[in-house]
Amino acid sequence: MLQLGIIPISLSIDALGVGFSYRMRGVKITGSAKLVIGFLTSTAMGISMAAGKALAAFLPADVMNIFGTALLILIGLAMIRNALFGKDAFYDFDRSKNIELGEAIVLGLALSADAASCGLALSAAAWGSYLLPLLSGLMQAVFLWVGEFLYEKGVKSRVTGQKGMGAFAGGLLVLMALLKFSL
Repeated sequence: MLQLGIIPISLSIDALGVGFSYRMRGVKITGSAKLVIGFLTSTAMGISMAAGKALAAFLPADVMNIFGTALLILIGLAMIRNALFGKDAFYDFDRSKNIELGEAIVLGLALSADAASCGLALSAAAWGSYLLPLLSGLMQAVFLWVGEFLYEKGVKSRVTGQKGMGAFAGGLLVLMALLKFSL
């Protein structure tokens, strides 16, 4: 049950940073764009969880558990690496200072990549609820808004703080995978 809170939050830390940094650049992510991004995250995670369940029908449970746990650890490590060494991508292609539908789709696909991988890993390891896609999509949209809100309220951001949050989120996924595998 704890994963219903931790996983959507861990997967949405990037959205918090995106919301904050875009407002810092004077770019607004429209409400409809936030909904599209949340929908894409939910859809990608739901499809990947269904694929993991289908794959589990063909492979032994122990193999799927090892595969899912290893994949979750790799996702967490990739999140840590990206947080510490990655570069920000910018999706306001037309420089309109608004993220609109087409840009929201591209941004949503980028933000949903971790959720899709995580969904496959969770279902392969035989844990996770089908509420996770819904909660993950909702958290993406909420965290985009929270990032914008924090910027507008004057919360100062440091690069190390953003990097630390991303590394912490990845670390949580690794820890959860290790704990689940050891049980």
